[in-house]
Amino acid sequence: MADGTRCGVVQAEAGNGVNCQICGNDSDAPTCDKCVSRVRFHLAEIVKWQARAELIPGRGGDGRSTERTIGVRVNGLDSAAGFMYVSLLELWEVDWRDFFELVPYGIASESRNQSTQPHRILADIVGFLTAWTDKAAQEHPAFGEFAGEVRTLYIQSKDAANERTRPHWRVTCPTDTDDGECGREFMISGDDFGGDVYCRVCGTSWPVERLLRVVASSRLSELWLDPEAAAEYCGVSSRLLRKWGQQGLIKRERGRYEVHSIREAISEA
Repeated sequence: MADGTRCGVVQAEAGNGVNCQICGNDSDAPTCDKCVSRVRFHLAEIVKWQARAELIPGRGGDGRSTERTIGVRVNGLDSAAGFMYVSLLELWEVDWRDFFELVPYGIASESRNQSTQPHRILADIVGFLTAWTDKAAQEHPAFGEFAGEVRTLYIQSKDAANERTRPHWRVTCPTDTDDGECGREFMISGDDFGGDVYCRVCGTSWPVERLLRVVASSRLSELWLDPEAAAEYCGVSSRLLRKWGQQGLIKRERGRYEVHSIREAISEA
């Protein structure tokens, strides 16, 4: 956790708007409402998925795991214990209590910390952070860093519960500029649906669903999908995609396939 004085959050001057410190969209406050809501969601999900940590390989989620050498899922064991969540989130509670001049952590948390099991105090720490999220989002200089660390813990908690991670797509910004389409790359996952993405190159904000529709209909922008999603989207088999990729008939990079090149290959087949 960085020193808050070095975080560089830009505060709004009276009457002037700012960009959200997390997503970069226009906002009348240092953190926009959508990003604040997303942080609250991630905090709640950490508690939920921590309680559902899957210890036995192959029994939950997508049923796939490579952690079979000692008969348990190591990341599930860590999550069930709660150490990785408490050790980090506890530091933020200590920091926020000091920043907002609240009752110090040791005194305020004395009753809960009588437990020697971290997972038993996780809900209380998350409860405090959730209650102060709104205020911290607008006043704490390191809230952007906090949001990033909470999101990482959220992803780890889902993985430890053996929940299938939603696929990611790589797309290029289709905004028209004086030099043609912008072309800046975005990485988007299923968790981004319902939100917006902000292009720091051309300054355009895109609702995720609209961005994917526009890119899919544009022949200049690129839409990269994993093999299963690309096969379903284009109506061909994953096996055929791999064959075309090996033959150089379609664009393939880092295990993903570009949709428009697949369409061209289909039309020429």
